[in-house]
Amino acid sequence: ALLVRPGDGGRPLESTLKQRADLVIEGALAGRYELIDERIAAGGMGFIAKARHKAMGNLVAIKMLLAEQSELVNITRFQGEARALAGLRHPGIVRVTDFGTEGGRPWCIMEWLDGETFADELARGDCPPERVIAVFRKLARALAYCHAEGIVHRDLKPANIMIVDDEPILVDFGLAREVPRADMSTAPDAMELSGSEEAIGTPAYMAPEQALSQTCDERTDVYGLSALLYHCLTGEPPFHASNTLALLDKVCKQEPDPPRERAAGVPDWLSRLCLQGLAKDPAGRPPSAEAFAHALVRREAPGVRDHKNALPPQRLRQGRSNGCGVDRRDGESCFCL
Repeated sequence: ALLVRPGDGGRPLESTLKQRADLVIEGALAGRYELIDERIAAGGMGFIAKARHKAMGNLVAIKMLLAEQSELVNITRFQGEARALAGLRHPGIVRVTDFGTEGGRPWCIMEWLDGETFADELARGDCPPERVIAVFRKLARALAYCHAEGIVHRDLKPANIMIVDDEPILVDFGLAREVPRADMSTAPDAMELSGSEEAIGTPAYMAPEQALSQTCDERTDVYGLSALLYHCLTGEPPFHASNTLALLDKVCKQEPDPPRERAAGVPDWLSRLCLQGLAKDPAGRPPSAEAFAHALVRREAPGVRDHKNALPPQRLRQGRSNGCGVDRRDGESCFCL
């Protein structure tokens, strides 16, 4: 469906994106990049253009905020994402190679990922348990690397994972948080990359502590990874409801059905590991993404105290809730408490 921008006379947003991207190329990136594809990806906050570096010849993705979304909180969130990604070097994480600002609007240059989203793969229904195990072992390792670098993603969902040559790659760190690595256990100087004191994320995959604006750490991502695993194993997220508030209530209070009761062929150990990761209390989950990956390698769901090779949870402060709203980016609700 075409996106329509309010105040634009009902004109489809897609029809203006080529012009917007040309303006970006002619401005901050003049002489360096050439726009090569009019098929621009867009959401409620910004757009992504496909371009080519004129000197080097490599393809890149140029990400930029929409002009009407260039408020301070959105600019801070965007710049925080770019800074965080620029410091990460892992095959399972999208790379940012440059970022800056043009006319008060931030932009960043990312590697071009020639593939599809995990949401596309799930929509085809061709993700058997062995494929799921392989994908999630790699995702967990990528998350463990992020956590070791002091970054918690906080918005794991099918649309935020690209599949390139059968390999999963984490993208969209717009809701991530980081903390200085000197003392991850207490994190007194935790910084909100999103530049917001709101509890934001995607309700279907959001951990209870995130929905309640409580302290988040890497176990918050373990929950998100487990909610995504649940979707892969059963064909749908753990909870459904008629509206966002009702869905968040289930996330915080209701226990999910075991995956193997909702889908045939799910191994018992994998079903139990998935439920461990969906525990309401973070202390009841595998203590780290590394522990989750280890369990997938060993094909077992040990008791939480028995998880081996776990990185210590990195605790980060979270602001109090202040109002509500729904940001329907890339087709999924991102709820702000």
